[in-house]
Amino acid sequence: MGKMKKAMFKIFQEEILFWQKKFQISEWEIYLSYKNLNNCRAEILFNWEGMIAHITLNKAWTKKEKIEVQKTAFHEVCHILLAPLRSYNYHKDQEELEHAIIRRLENTIFVDYLKDEKLK
Repeated sequence: MGKMKKAMFKIFQEEILFWQKKFQISEWEIYLSYKNLNNCRAEILFNWEGMIAHITLNKAWTKKEKIEVQKTAFHEVCHILLAPLRSYNYHKDQEELEHAIIRRLENTIFVDYLKDEKLK
Protein backbone atom coordinates (compact mmCIF):
# COMPACT_ATOMS: atom_id res chain seq x y z
CA MET A 1 0.00 0.00 0.00
CA GLY A 2 1.42 3.38 -1.01
CA LYS A 3 2.19 6.12 1.50
CA MET A 4 -0.82 8.23 0.51
CA LYS A 5 -3.16 5.25 0.65
CA LYS A 6 -1.86 4.30 4.10
CA ALA A 7 -2.35 7.86 5.29
CA MET A 8 -5.93 7.98 4.01
CA PHE A 9 -6.80 4.61 5.54
CA LYS A 10 -5.34 5.81 8.86
CA ILE A 11 -7.56 8.91 8.69
CA PHE A 12 -10.51 6.64 7.89
CA GLN A 13 -9.76 4.45 10.93
CA GLU A 14 -9.39 7.46 13.23
CA GLU A 15 -12.63 9.00 12.02
CA ILE A 16 -14.55 5.74 12.45
CA LEU A 17 -13.37 5.54 16.08
CA PHE A 18 -14.09 9.22 16.69
CA TRP A 19 -17.69 8.97 15.51
CA GLN A 20 -18.23 5.64 17.25
CA LYS A 21 -17.31 7.33 20.54
CA LYS A 22 -19.18 10.55 19.73
CA PHE A 23 -22.42 8.67 19.00
CA GLN A 24 -21.87 6.45 22.06
CA ILE A 25 -22.09 3.20 20.14
CA SER A 26 -18.96 1.64 21.60
CA GLU A 27 -20.84 -1.61 22.22
CA TRP A 28 -20.47 -2.29 18.50
CA GLU A 29 -17.49 -4.30 17.30
CA ILE A 30 -16.26 -2.56 14.18
CA TYR A 31 -13.77 -4.22 11.84
CA LEU A 32 -12.10 -2.21 9.09
CA SER A 33 -10.53 -3.28 5.83
CA TYR A 34 -9.10 -1.65 2.74
CA LYS A 35 -9.73 -3.40 -0.57
CA ASN A 36 -11.09 -2.87 -4.07
CA LEU A 37 -14.84 -2.38 -4.34
CA ASN A 38 -17.12 -1.70 -7.29
CA ASN A 39 -18.88 1.65 -7.70
CA CYS A 40 -18.66 2.94 -4.13
CA ARG A 41 -16.27 4.67 -1.77
CA ALA A 42 -16.97 2.27 1.06
CA GLU A 43 -19.36 -0.44 2.11
CA ILE A 44 -20.69 -1.70 5.38
CA LEU A 45 -21.88 -5.16 6.25
CA PHE A 46 -23.32 -5.76 9.66
CA ASN A 47 -25.17 -8.01 11.98
CA TRP A 48 -27.29 -5.55 13.94
CA GLU A 49 -28.47 -8.13 16.44
CA GLY A 50 -24.89 -9.19 17.22
CA MET A 51 -23.71 -5.55 17.03
CA ILE A 52 -20.85 -6.40 14.66
CA ALA A 53 -19.96 -4.26 11.65
CA HIS A 54 -17.36 -4.65 8.92
CA ILE A 55 -16.55 -1.47 7.03
CA THR A 56 -14.42 -1.52 3.89
CA LEU A 57 -12.83 1.55 2.34
CA ASN A 58 -12.42 1.25 -1.42
CA LYS A 59 -8.73 0.91 -2.29
CA ALA A 60 -9.48 1.73 -5.94
CA TRP A 61 -11.13 5.05 -5.04
CA THR A 62 -8.89 7.63 -6.68
CA LYS A 63 -8.42 11.28 -5.83
CA LYS A 64 -9.20 10.80 -2.17
CA GLU A 65 -9.30 14.10 -0.32
CA LYS A 66 -9.05 14.10 3.47
CA ILE A 67 -12.47 15.71 3.85
CA GLU A 68 -14.09 13.07 1.61
CA VAL A 69 -12.46 10.25 3.59
CA GLN A 70 -13.69 11.85 6.82
CA LYS A 71 -17.20 12.25 5.41
CA THR A 72 -17.22 8.64 4.18
CA ALA A 73 -16.25 7.40 7.65
CA PHE A 74 -19.01 9.55 9.18
CA HIS A 75 -21.50 8.17 6.65
CA GLU A 76 -20.66 4.55 7.43
CA VAL A 77 -20.88 5.08 11.21
CA CYS A 78 -24.30 6.68 10.69
CA HIS A 79 -25.43 3.36 9.21
CA ILE A 80 -24.45 1.72 12.49
CA LEU A 81 -26.25 4.41 14.46
CA LEU A 82 -29.42 3.71 12.48
CA ALA A 83 -29.00 -0.08 12.45
CA PRO A 84 -31.63 -0.73 15.15
CA LEU A 85 -34.26 0.58 12.71
CA ARG A 86 -33.53 -2.31 10.35
CA SER A 87 -35.56 -5.48 10.29
CA TYR A 88 -35.40 -8.82 8.54
CA ASN A 89 -37.79 -7.40 5.94
CA TYR A 90 -35.57 -4.44 5.16
CA HIS A 91 -36.38 -3.16 1.68
CA LYS A 92 -35.35 -0.52 -0.85
CA ASP A 93 -37.67 2.23 0.48
CA GLN A 94 -36.15 1.89 3.95
CA GLU A 95 -32.64 2.04 2.51
CA GLU A 96 -33.49 5.26 0.67
CA LEU A 97 -34.98 6.73 3.85
CA GLU A 98 -31.88 5.73 5.82
CA HIS A 99 -29.66 7.50 3.27
CA ALA A 100 -31.88 10.60 3.39
CA ILE A 101 -31.39 10.75 7.17
CA ILE A 102 -27.63 10.22 6.81
CA ARG A 103 -27.39 13.01 4.21
CA ARG A 104 -29.16 15.31 6.66
CA LEU A 105 -26.64 14.35 9.38
CA GLU A 106 -23.78 14.95 6.93
CA ASN A 107 -25.12 18.40 6.11
CA THR A 108 -25.53 19.39 9.77
CA ILE A 109 -23.44 17.50 12.31
CA PHE A 110 -20.55 16.73 9.96
CA VAL A 111 -20.40 20.29 8.61
CA ASP A 112 -20.30 21.63 12.19
CA TYR A 113 -17.52 19.19 12.99
CA LEU A 114 -15.47 20.47 10.02
CA LYS A 115 -15.95 24.07 11.17
CA ASP A 116 -14.68 23.14 14.64
CA GLU A 117 -11.68 21.34 13.11
CA LYS A 118 -10.70 24.47 11.18
CA LEU A 119 -10.77 26.53 14.39
CA LYS A 120 -8.20 24.26 16.06
